Amino acid sequence: HLWKLMMSFYDRKGIDSWSSGVVPHFITSNSFIGKAYATILKGYLRDLEVQLDPSQPLYIIELGSGSGKFGYYMLNALVKMKDTLGFPIERICYVMTDFTESNFNYWEEHPQLKLFFESGQLESAIFNAATDTTITLAHSGVVLSPGSVTNPICIVANYLVRLRLYPNP
Repeated sequence: HLWKLMMSFYDRKGIDSWSSGVVPHFITSNSFIGKAYATILKGYLRDLEVQLDPSQPLYIIELGSGSGKFGYYMLNALVKMKDTLGFPIERICYVMTDFTESNFNYWEEHPQLKLFFESGQLESAIFNAATDTTITLAHSGVVLSPGSVTNPICIVANYLVRLRLYPNP
């Protein structure tokens, strides 16, 4: 029930959830945190280096991207460390997802995200992490599903919280 209430709130409020200060977000969506996640991903890529195919895309999927602020900071940090990533930055595709169309539309129109969308380093998709099993990328039309990609998919769930209550045995 709590999950449904949260989804209803974010669907109704859209981007105003963050811009009006109703939902605190600075602690999870700032340049320091974006760089920290990018550094963790860099280490992960180094660990996988021999298993990665640099001719194929590497998808980083952010679940519940909300305002898109965190995704912008993380992608920006990845671009800045491109020379030491161990994987071609041109083959990395960061995918911002959310279940609500208003957030999706906000990203598509945001001027700071425009260059990332145009370069193909950023994609977006409507995706409900609780129910959907595939992700259709809005710009390329690529459908991500189990077994559809060569390189491992990296998942980021910086702001997505799932509360599950289990009955007593």
